[in-house]
Amino acid sequence: MRPDGVTIRAADAAGEFYARQTLAQLNDETSASLPCCEIKDSPRFKWRGVHVDDVRHFMGKEQIKRTIDQISKYKFNVFHWHLTDNEAWRFQVPSYPKINEVVAKPLFRAIRGLGHTA
Repeated sequence: MRPDGVTIRAADAAGEFYARQTLAQLNDETSASLPCCEIKDSPRFKWRGVHVDDVRHFMGKEQIKRTIDQISKYKFNVFHWHLTDNEAWRFQVPSYPKINEVVAKPLFRAIRGLGHTA
């Protein structure tokens, strides 16, 4: 501890990132300088996640980027992005050209007797 700066010690890059987020949160909450202190911080839960269902509520690229920025600010460490239902795959992946041909067919509707696959 020293009164003229900040020292961050972390076990890995993720720990350092979260330490910086803690420091930013403390800085946001006070306009004065921070007191000389030691902060020991660790997550209560290993998995702290957010689920975004872009299938039913399309957010768009910029909103997703803002959402990721916000969840990292609050130290969430898992982002679950729901891109498709079991009914169909809806966007092109250039590196996997056959994916739309294979997965876009509504196979589950046929299995459930709700329609045909042709």
